[in-house]
Amino acid sequence: DRAVACGSYYLSSIGRLLYFSMLLSAWVVISLSDVASSSLDAAMGELSYPLYLLHCAAGAVMLVWFGYERSLAYALASVCLALAGSWSMVVLLDRPLATCKSKSLLQRIPAS
Repeated sequence: DRAVACGSYYLSSIGRLLYFSMLLSAWVVISLSDVASSSLDAAMGELSYPLYLLHCAAGAVMLVWFGYERSLAYALASVCLALAGSWSMVVLLDRPLATCKSKSLLQRIPAS
């Protein structure tokens, strides 16, 4: 019984921390809404989703060369591969598709 009580208290504490974290995150987003974004912000935003998609695959590919020894060289090589792949996705896929998409949207707008 005591372990269950301690377990439920632990979950309750974690729940409170998660709610606090959500409030803090919302406050940060709201407070930064008036800040002008820079080209670094734009680049990081463009790379974020492709990096999310590729980071596990890059780590798995690097396992072929480094084996299961997770060294600093393995980590750096994985990060470099993930960043290079993400940049390639942005330049070769995302930007051309965005251009095609915007052109097709402009063609659909009736002239006034």
